[in-house]
Amino acid sequence: MEQKSSIFSILRRNSGLYLKGIKITLLLAIVGTLGAFGIALGIVYLKGKKQDRKKVTSVQYYIQLITDQLLSAYIFVIKGIPMMIQAMIFYYGIHALGEFKWLTPLNAGLIVITFNSTAYIAEIILRNVNFFDPAQIEAAQALGMTEKQTLRHVIFPQAIKRSLLPIMNEFIINLKDGSVLSVIGVMELFAVTKQIRGATFNTFATFTIAGVIYLILILFANIGLKILEKKLGTHK
Repeated sequence: MEQKSSIFSILRRNSGLYLKGIKITLLLAIVGTLGAFGIALGIVYLKGKKQDRKKVTSVQYYIQLITDQLLSAYIFVIKGIPMMIQAMIFYYGIHALGEFKWLTPLNAGLIVITFNSTAYIAEIILRNVNFFDPAQIEAAQALGMTEKQTLRHVIFPQAIKRSLLPIMNEFIINLKDGSVLSVIGVMELFAVTKQIRGATFNTFATFTIAGVIYLILILFANIGLKILEKKLGTHK
């Protein structure tokens, strides 16, 4: 009973700090996922353009080829390096070049989580584009659509719809993985919990509260995911 009281009293006394951590955690997940989605669409569009060597100049063909390889390398590198290390390299690496007042821990965290998620979301959409039914592409071309129009009006909408559920899962991952950004001073939920723990010396209570908060956030995100499943007609 004494331990329960300490948990509630710690929560009551530090509710403002916990709320601040929740806001930053949600900001990282929302901005990171939406920003990544926008950039991923650009990557998928560039990688989805297949240049016919007979119809373009050699310069155009090789520019497209190099661009495709660079984008593939970007996805490989980002997926291969843990986000914690990405954050350390980006934040401290940029500051090593000079003083950049705009690059606060939060701004750096938003950039890192966005570009980290971009690699995963781009791969999700690309996978759905690559498994697209060729018959629909042939039908679009038979109607007089160009390759660009087919990509934009036929392939993209369906590939994105199929990708929404995995992208929502990426949002849930970002809710939890945003905690690694505390290494560069981002005051999200995990960071403020460590701060409260340092003031109260009660590791069990402070992190139990944080764990429950994370569970509540994930619960609401999963409810949103179920609603999305039903709207897309994929709920079984």
